[in-house]
Amino acid sequence: MKVLFVCLGNICRSPMLDGWMRARIDGDPSLSWLQVDSAGFERAHVGEAPDPRAIRIAREHGVDLSDLRARQLGDIDFDRFDLMLFADASTLSAGLRKAGPRHHARMHRVMEWLDLAPFDLADPWYGDADDFRECWARVEQAGPLLLERLRADQRMDTVPAA
Repeated sequence: MKVLFVCLGNICRSPMLDGWMRARIDGDPSLSWLQVDSAGFERAHVGEAPDPRAIRIAREHGVDLSDLRARQLGDIDFDRFDLMLFADASTLSAGLRKAGPRHHARMHRVMEWLDLAPFDLADPWYGDADDFRECWARVEQAGPLLLERLRADQRMDTVPAA
């Protein structure tokens, strides 16, 4: 199962989700069937490390994001990934427009797919350290539920649906 996390610039929310999941996958051989990555819509940050505030808050929770690099969402991603989880309604909407209808069933807002209101994962980039802490807290809330849902889908051998 290949999962892609998508946000606007791929320097805050999607690398936080990606890093949290990678840390769990790396620490648990029973998750070897799961692969994750992240991307963003903007080209402005391509090749950059995550925002230093995202790196700092993740490190405080035992997750290293420093080796991740921002990349732009590409057309090939819609064929490479089994599931695409977007940070908020605007990134999901842009993804749906970019993808075309045949991929829509595999594209969701991450928090909505997990039934965790509010359904948008707020962008901390314009905020301060507290906004990054809040974003990380939501990632930690979502992470275990995401793993549980992906495991259930893997056992049923289905493509995740809404």
